[in-house]
Amino acid sequence: MSTPLYQTIKKPTNGRRFAVGDVHGCCQTLKKMVEETLQLTKDDHLYLLGDYIDKGPDSAGTIDYIMALQAQSYQVYCLRGNHEENLLQAWQEYDSRTFRLFVSRINKSGDLLTEDAQIKPAYLHFFKNLPYYIVLDDYYLVHAGFDFTKMIF
Repeated sequence: MSTPLYQTIKKPTNGRRFAVGDVHGCCQTLKKMVEETLQLTKDDHLYLLGDYIDKGPDSAGTIDYIMALQAQSYQVYCLRGNHEENLLQAWQEYDSRTFRLFVSRINKSGDLLTEDAQIKPAYLHFFKNLPYYIVLDDYYLVHAGFDFTKMIF
C-alpha cells in the first residue's frame, strides 16, 4: 500500500474546525487542549498537522490518544510531519541496533517499538497512512510547505 498523497474533506455542517501542528509527544498538553480548551465535539473537525512524536515525554501516548479519539468517532484528521517521515525512513534504512538508538533519542516514552526493534504494528499502520496534505473546500492544510512543482490539484 502506498502512502496517500492527500485527503479531501468536506466542511462540517454543524461543527467547528481547528488546526494544530507539532504536538511533539506532549500528550497531556494535547488532551488538555482537546478536552478542556476546545471541548471538542463529534461534530467538530480537528486537523493535526504532523510531528506527533519526538521531543516531548510521551510519543506513543500521543499516538494512542489520537487513535482513541478516531475510534470514538471524533473527526480527527492527521497529516504526516517530517518527524514521522524521518522515523519511517530510519526504519527502512537502519539495522535494528542503529534504529533502536535512533528511536531512543526521539521517543522518551520508549514504547513505540517491539522487543526486536520494530515499530509496533498499530503505529506503523498509522504512520504509513498519513497523507501529506489535506484539501478542504476553502483551504489546503500541510505540515511545513508545498513543493508546487510536484502538486496535483
